[in-house]
Amino acid sequence: KIIGMAFLDFFDFVSNSVLMPVVAFLTCIFVGYIIKPDMFIEEIDSAKLFKFYSGNDLEIDEKHGYFGTNVKSYAIVENEIVQGAVTISKYGDKSFLDAIAVNKEMRGQGFGKELLRYAIGKSSGSVYTISKEHGFYLKHNFKFVKNMDDMIDGNCKVCEDYNKTCHPKVMVLKS
Repeated sequence: KIIGMAFLDFFDFVSNSVLMPVVAFLTCIFVGYIIKPDMFIEEIDSAKLFKFYSGNDLEIDEKHGYFGTNVKSYAIVENEIVQGAVTISKYGDKSFLDAIAVNKEMRGQGFGKELLRYAIGKSSGSVYTISKEHGFYLKHNFKFVKNMDDMIDGNCKVCEDYNKTCHPKVMVLKS
């Protein structure tokens, strides 16, 4: 007998009540701090994202000078490959979500939601966007803004699809 228990009962107790919780804790430490996840959000140069955005269904023209001033871009990077990105700019007390896209193969996994949440966290004041994908923004508490169609630029308005198959709207998330 060991500590008043039969030999096998003692080792059953030690393995179940001591070793398993300790090993589980150490495994969490190992996975979280030593292996480190391969995917993270980092600030990235906005100019490097034109190809990514245009390759993932955003109508964007590098020559047009798409982004405003005071611009910050953030990307979800996995093994040095951009899987999703968001670009925001500030004008006075307003923040503008200029672009958001997720790699086509990575869609449906919550990356867009995570990028939007991250961009909102980095913004101050109300966050505006011009969107053709209204459902995504409505799910995240954005509202349509009436009488602000003047924010939709001339390139959009001269497009042959404007208000036929493409219906961009100004939307806002109030702070």
